[in-house]
Amino acid sequence: MRQWVFLSLILGVSVPASRADVVGLLRYDPAQANQPLRMEIYEGSYVPDDDFVSPLIAYDPKLYALGGKNPVRFAFVADWDGAAGNMDELVIVRERTAKKGRLDLTVRVRTKGLDQDTGETLASSKGTDLGFFSGDGRIAAMGPLDIEGDGVDEVVILRAWSDGRQSLEVRRLPPGKKKKMGPPLVSDAQFGTVGLDETVSVFGTQQDGDAAEEVVTLRRSAAGADQLHLYDLPASVGGDAGAPIKVDPSVVAPDGAVNQSIARFFRPGTGEGVIFLRQAPSGTQRVEMFDLAFSGSLGAPVLSDATLDEEGLGMPLFTVFGMAAASGHGSAR
Repeated sequence: MRQWVFLSLILGVSVPASRADVVGLLRYDPAQANQPLRMEIYEGSYVPDDDFVSPLIAYDPKLYALGGKNPVRFAFVADWDGAAGNMDELVIVRERTAKKGRLDLTVRVRTKGLDQDTGETLASSKGTDLGFFSGDGRIAAMGPLDIEGDGVDEVVILRAWSDGRQSLEVRRLPPGKKKKMGPPLVSDAQFGTVGLDETVSVFGTQQDGDAAEEVVTLRRSAAGADQLHLYDLPASVGGDAGAPIKVDPSVVAPDGAVNQSIARFFRPGTGEGVIFLRQAPSGTQRVEMFDLAFSGSLGAPVLSDATLDEEGLGMPLFTVFGMAAASGHGSAR
């Protein structure tokens, strides 16, 4: 049996409480040359049992690759155009190893059916505008965030620096093909410390009802348990996000499962939540979704699935994610 591994997508924008996300996955087969990616989209049942990810409604069997000269380093979905009733777009960030680790960002229409190619390229970054995967100021984490509350996503970027700092910035997605993303809209030059208080996953969420989304981070320290933090955005370029407005100081599963990634997920009637990919000490993996309207602790998961193997391929996971769907597969924006 072939072994598959999942690559992460991170997602989302501010939406009505009636929205019901579909579930997206990216995975790759390490046995194949250059490890081509495969994208899958599933309906969500939203029943609190152990099988809320089903059935399969769309997939693209070959989407870029994790190996070779231009490996995929980040992937997430975002609302690039804010079009009413439209699906989220797919954002892929690849490293150009022959260009000193330069990162190139591409926005594409995502696949809409079974065994269908991912759609046209809508936008892409230009030259070294985004940054690099290695070196001083390397990009360590990325995800979507709506800073203006207009239904159009920007991107929140975490960088790691040689002095041990992590920094945060929010920039616009490129407006077209081979276009610059523009300067940061807001930033914080000291947003964690590599290895001690390090953000390993990030996305935006709407929790307080104002225009700008808040920032959700999975924080990791070699000396303690993973933590989930929610922050207000800094007010300006060179600003300060300040102290977190919410903290779960110990996002540790009862069985000691390791947090591999987090992503935003929207389920009907409840608003935005966070979905964790976790790997148990036995090596088995599962996904667990929690409400973000918490105080002190996320509490017990509201949805979970330990059987994400619709195709019977024996698929080890890297992450799961939610995305706004076109009419017929969930609520539009």
